[in-house]
Amino acid sequence: MKRENYIITVKSIYIRDAEIFCPEDMTEQEILSLDDIDIFQSCEFERYWKNAEVSAYLCQMACAEEECEKELQKIAEHFKIPACFLEAIPMKKGSGDDEFYNDGEKENEESIT
Repeated sequence: MKRENYIITVKSIYIRDAEIFCPEDMTEQEILSLDDIDIFQSCEFERYWKNAEVSAYLCQMACAEEECEKELQKIAEHFKIPACFLEAIPMKKGSGDDEFYNDGEKENEESIT
């Protein structure tokens, strides 16, 4: 059995009321200089929060395709959520050591979600 690598996410349909801090009129340096507490609690920055459609990255797994459903069930039990909420996205190793390809798009190993 050939083992495949998968990224496990929560399907976006099961996530609601997600917002992202998106100050379009600020430079990256200005954003980085803000205090975290101000970003979350200051009414001055409230206008920068935008609704976003997101998916939640949970983990990676390696298993044979035939074992995927069983492994998803184990992950669901660990996170205490229904297995039907999860999606296993196959990954293909790229030419670089830290590159993976998903649906033809290059992605880094690290997740920002």
